[in-house]
Amino acid sequence: MPSKRKEKEGPPPISAMLSSAHDLDVPLNRDDLDMVENFEACWSVYMQEHPELMPAGGRSKKLIELKSQVMESKLSLKKLEHEYENQLKVFGKSRDLLEINYQKGMQEALKRQKTIHALLQRELDRVLEADELESQIVPWEHFLASVDKAALVPLLEPKDRSVKPSSRAMALVENVGDPSDVQLRAFRIDHALLTAQVEMLQREIEKVEKTTKALDLTGEFLTENNIW
Repeated sequence: MPSKRKEKEGPPPISAMLSSAHDLDVPLNRDDLDMVENFEACWSVYMQEHPELMPAGGRSKKLIELKSQVMESKLSLKKLEHEYENQLKVFGKSRDLLEINYQKGMQEALKRQKTIHALLQRELDRVLEADELESQIVPWEHFLASVDKAALVPLLEPKDRSVKPSSRAMALVENVGDPSDVQLRAFRIDHALLTAQVEMLQREIEKVEKTTKALDLTGEFLTENNIW
């Protein structure tokens, strides 16, 4: 069998070397030896905690290098942690700023959307009003066209300058009784027709104004806001 390699023994402890009174030429009792052992134990602990104070032997030098590397690693780790903390703070500030800008943008967009909606709704109401006016004008125009067709008289200025009921009124009046009464009733019909026609013309003007204004304002607003 191969012989086991005998480990190198270290120097004997101080307490072993001071086992007799001849070592220091002074008598040592048990208390003196216990004090030496305690000192030796404390010294050993101290040297283990401060290996750089030991002679630069092979193993001791390696321990010092390893401890130095550990210290450098700890410093690098601490530096990285500090850098990461700074980056987290920067990212947090950037995130908060983005959140503020996002909320501000959302509020502005919502406000702008409400403005657009209110304007378009207002112009839509004008279009609906114009459409309502149109629904009142069309039957009137249809009625006048039917009366003109029934009158069978062209709407030209008559050569006779005497005041007479219009052909429309004569087409609508009941031609029964005294001619003077018939003519009077026809004049009344003319008055009613003219009054209604003036009202319809005013509604026609109002309809055109509302439609034109709604189209102009809507087009201008959409162009300014790049919505087309």
